[in-house]
Amino acid sequence: MRIRIRPRIPFSIKLYLFLTMIFIAFIVTIMSFFGTPAVKHTFDIDCEIINSAYQKKDNWIKDLAALRILLKNDWKNFNQVELDRVDQSFSNNVKPEDIVGKKNIDEYNDLLELYTNTLGKYAGYVEHTTKISCSPNVIPVSEDVTYDKDIKQNIATAKIEVQSTVNGKIVTTTIPVVLYSNPNHNVLSCKVSGSTAEIKYKVFEKTAYFPIPKGYSYNFSNDYGAERTYEGKRSHERNDIMEERNTPAIAMEDCKIDIIGWNKFGGNRINMVSLDSNRRYYYAHFEKYQAGLKKGSVIKKGSVVGYIGSSGYGPPGSDTGAAPHVYIQIWVKHRSFFDGKEKLINPYNILMFLEG
Repeated sequence: MRIRIRPRIPFSIKLYLFLTMIFIAFIVTIMSFFGTPAVKHTFDIDCEIINSAYQKKDNWIKDLAALRILLKNDWKNFNQVELDRVDQSFSNNVKPEDIVGKKNIDEYNDLLELYTNTLGKYAGYVEHTTKISCSPNVIPVSEDVTYDKDIKQNIATAKIEVQSTVNGKIVTTTIPVVLYSNPNHNVLSCKVSGSTAEIKYKVFEKTAYFPIPKGYSYNFSNDYGAERTYEGKRSHERNDIMEERNTPAIAMEDCKIDIIGWNKFGGNRINMVSLDSNRRYYYAHFEKYQAGLKKGSVIKKGSVVGYIGSSGYGPPGSDTGAAPHVYIQIWVKHRSFFDGKEKLINPYNILMFLEG
């Protein structure tokens, strides 16, 4: 009779295997809880696609997030028909998981966060007021105004008194009239005073600025990632906007200055954080700063922050020897459990979008 003796597994190996299984279970649980997507996304949407989605207004960010998944993460497959279909689905209150599929909902949410934090403050509804002349016998009663509660109407109406003769008697009647109409404007209210009507309306438009004010000539290209050799070869992760020396550069949106001062690479540089903390802007190589700026200053969009130059590549006062330009980086907050909290993105298509 042969007796088979099983080799005993050392306790240390058992403990190691047990702890390994516990660790794997922990990681799987965490990934499930945080919905970490299988794909790490970057912002790589072509300007023409951004503009196409922008025309859809209300759902444009959701459209982009869903569309990328449906295009299998390849924007080369973009077509307008698919964008129209996705946008119509969102307009009909179809749930995202029914558009992209339940298995893709975590990836959709990840993209939605990235695109919202990148583009969300660059366009939206802005309220405007205009005054128009109208007949002095318009009845100023607010209940006769077409009031847009759902931001869909584009006319403002009122009533006007009209006198006519019926059977020899003068009869006064009221008829509705259109005071204001614009297919791109969503009318909110209309107040009539005498022969003047004040119309308030909302319009979907771009709400951020290109870094160079209108009226100045400049040029830039998609040079993100170009090689630089100062203190060793490195990737130049930015876009340069070339312009004449001392041309003003402006804030793209309302920001708070986080860093301002000299840097041996960027010269006179400034670091600004959006007020919602989701975007960070880095401008470099200024000839000089706008007077009065300091760390903690709040800058309104469109305000001058500095003047274009070529400072940098050495101690204070150094010049790069390059043509005058402003170096621009955009960092976007993107929370992901296994990823960094900020993503450095290629700003080229954003600049193209805001330029148009």
